[in-house]
Amino acid sequence: MTPTTDSAAPASPTADWIADATRRLASAPPDADTGDGWGDEVLGRLRDSIAGLVAGSPRRGRTFDTAADGVTMSTLALSRALTFELSERAAGEYAAIADVAADVDGSTLTAVRLHVVAIGAEERARTMTEGGDQIRAAAGEVLAEVVPDPSRVRVDLSWDDLFLPDAES
Repeated sequence: MTPTTDSAAPASPTADWIADATRRLASAPPDADTGDGWGDEVLGRLRDSIAGLVAGSPRRGRTFDTAADGVTMSTLALSRALTFELSERAAGEYAAIADVAADVDGSTLTAVRLHVVAIGAEERARTMTEGGDQIRAAAGEVLAEVVPDPSRVRVDLSWDDLFLPDAES
């Protein structure tokens, strides 16, 4: 995953999949509890759709040294581990982990980028910034078990929002 610097560049395949899943689910029949198409069942299907599409995407991985002598890990394995470990935490923030990318310099992990997608329109116990800090802290806990010096690994997090309330609401 290469970050884009040109704002006019086409959307990433991951963003296309998420948008497609959102379009399909937005046309779902209204949820009995909420009266809109964004009930728990629909949000669960969106999470499953995102996870399936991201998991099936072809990616190139690089290896880096871990805290265990003589053991390396691929960025793909790290991405899957972080997605698995952070999914529940993200769900608690009304979000889903859409993508995890990692930077490696030589054989050293230098950065992890978490792309989080907010879902639903429920009231949040915390702001997205506070929730993002919670997710980043959880990523730091995972990295503390994997890399020799987790303090040298930068963890960035970006939010997208799939639900935009009507201006009249």
